[in-house]
Amino acid sequence: MAIFASQRADAVKRGGGPQVALRMNGAPADLRASAGATWSYLGAVSNYVFVYDPAAKRALVLPVNAIERIQPEAVKQRPPLPFPVVRLP
Repeated sequence: MAIFASQRADAVKRGGGPQVALRMNGAPADLRASAGATWSYLGAVSNYVFVYDPAAKRALVLPVNAIERIQPEAVKQRPPLPFPVVRLP
């Protein structure tokens, strides 16, 4: 478990993990991270959401009742292979 947690933490520090856009209550635009519009989603508990900004190397703890919207970014898919894949017996 500790190895998995360490690998996951390293990936998030590099900007990996689920990316989300956040809009706070009453704000006209999304809350921007220092290097872009999205944040790395760390997780949530009953009253707080945890996000991380890899460029600024800082985490934010946001109260759930202050968040209007959390929108996941689309997962980038690999482009199709330029040739057919044939499995040989």
